[in-house]
Amino acid sequence: MRPYYKIIRVIRIRLSLIMKRTLANTFGIVFLIVGLLGFVSNPLVGENGFFYTDATHNVVHILFGLVLLAVGIWAVEQASSTMLVSGIIYILLAIIGLFTNNVLGFLQVNTPDNWLHVLLGIGLIWAGASGEDMVLENR
Repeated sequence: MRPYYKIIRVIRIRLSLIMKRTLANTFGIVFLIVGLLGFVSNPLVGENGFFYTDATHNVVHILFGLVLLAVGIWAVEQASSTMLVSGIIYILLAIIGLFTNNVLGFLQVNTPDNWLHVLLGIGLIWAGASGEDMVLENR
């Protein structure tokens, strides 16, 4: 292996980790903001909002945001798997939400919420899968 190949490999792995950290932190911040916003009267999120959320739903968003931020800050190597699992959970929540407005017995959802869960699931799965090829390709 030529010496510059090692340098290129290290750079590609570092860029992959930076991308994962950025995606995990971005999703984490968005979930935190949405969770906190749900406790304030507004037309977007909350009990009277376009996306229905009650206090439990808001707390779940805040916890999800904290987990993604923690992974992005302290455990970036697990960011891909965390985002993939999170995306799968959101897709499953959307599927369950098609059949009931009370997901898992404690999360109230409406139709716009279900579609948002589908988009979040796809986005999280994409974020978890992106950059993984770079790391795998270099092993």
